[in-house]
Amino acid sequence: MKNRVGSKLPPLEELAQMEANIKAVRTWVKQYGVDLTSEERQRVLKHRSGGEKVTKLVADLAKEHDVKLPGISVEGMENDAEVAKRFAKLQTESGSLAQTIGDTVLQAESECWWATTAYYTALARMMDTDPKLAAAIQPAIDFFATGKRKPVEPK
Repeated sequence: MKNRVGSKLPPLEELAQMEANIKAVRTWVKQYGVDLTSEERQRVLKHRSGGEKVTKLVADLAKEHDVKLPGISVEGMENDAEVAKRFAKLQTESGSLAQTIGDTVLQAESECWWATTAYYTALARMMDTDPKLAAAIQPAIDFFATGKRKPVEPK
């Protein structure tokens, strides 16, 4: 397996700074945005793709014809459209960031596990001639055992 991620470790100080930056961005976004529950996400009215032009047309016509609705304003509709437009760029970038981070974690775990199983196999072949190794590797043997497993107790 090709080592694609583990050959260059990100410095812990830089990671801590990046995490702080991400938290700061989230705090900033929350000034203008919301966190929906999963139920709210399912129930919220979905904006139709390409509906931006229709929103502008309806807003212009509502102003031109002086249409007023209780509890709804054209200005609010236009502001909502602008918020969506402005945050869409951040959504794209943050989505790309989340994908790259997720892919990196997945690849690193895959490479780690591939190496773990390779070394485990080599050590398991050596344990017959080394009782100390046989005792030390027992937790790994138990972990790799097939069949129904006993629940692991939290430490």
